[in-house]
Parts: sequence; C-alpha cells; structure tokens
Amino acid sequence: SMTAFARRDSRSEQGELVWEIRSVNHRYLEVSVRLPEELRMLEPTVRERAARFLGRGKVDCTLRYRASTAEASDLVVNTRMARQLLTSVECVRELLPDSPAPSIMDVLRWPGVLESGEKDFTPLQAAATALLDDSLGELVAVREREGEKLKDMIAQRCAGLREQVDKARDRMPLVIDGLK
Repeated sequence: SMTAFARRDSRSEQGELVWEIRSVNHRYLEVSVRLPEELRMLEPTVRERAARFLGRGKVDCTLRYRASTAEASDLVVNTRMARQLLTSVECVRELLPDSPAPSIMDVLRWPGVLESGEKDFTPLQAAATALLDDSLGELVAVREREGEKLKDMIAQRCAGLREQVDKARDRMPLVIDGLK
C-alpha cells in the first residue's frame, strides 16, 4: 500500500523534535519537505533518505522544533541596522512631519534589528536525521501492514468472484437449453 502516516518525537537538552510523515499513492516519488528555519539545511538529506526508504508515493515530511529554555540563545541588537532604520525614519519624517515616531518595539520588530546569537546546530541536525530514519522506518512498516490488509481483501473478493463464475458455469447448460 502507498497510504500511511508516521509520527515520531524526541526530547533532549536541545529541545523537542517532532517528525510527521504522510504518504499517499502516487505514480512517482514526490517529496514535500517542511522544516523550521534553524534546520533548513537538512532538506537535501530528507529527500535523499525518503528516496532510499520509499520507492514511490506523494510524501509530506514535516519537522517541528521547539528549543528548550536552557538552549535559548541570547538576543543581540544589530545596532548598525537600527541606526540605518532610524536614519531612514528621520528622512521620511521630513516628508511627513505629522506622522508619529516609531516606538522602541516597532524598531525591534523590524527584520534584522533583533538577532539571536550564533548557535551550533550540528548535534540537533544529527538528532533530527536519526529521528527521520526512525519515522521513515515506521512509515514503511505501516504501508506494509496496510498492503497486507488490502491483499487479503482483494483475495477474498477474487474468491467470491470465482465462486460466482463456478455457479454461472454450472447453470450455463440450463440457460442454453432454456434459450433453445
């Protein structure tokens, strides 16, 4: 069978990782990957491993990551960006003198002004990859179980059809005589 769902999660000092993988029947292998920004570099690995585990199907792989509070990195203000933003605000204020000044939170919300400190994501990538392998293994097992159920159901239907064909063969001489 090609339809299945697998979900695996793990918790560590780095945080919580959750893989959800769904597959439906499809002629070719089509992998859709959704990753958190911190782990975006795993996309080629996810595609390669999905191809290794699965021959075909439309597969959606979603990873969710929630950092632990102990792992939370320090926030850093990009003062260069903040100064550029405030300089730009002053230029616009000359054109629109009645407009309100931006608040501190407005400035901090501006993309690139507030940055998180650099963090080594290598251990997290390794944990996410190992968990992906477990999830793909579970998905394959679910697909195989569903395939066995479908095989049994089809075999029962074929046996029922065979029974109906045998009955029709047995009655065929009577039907031919009735037509004569």
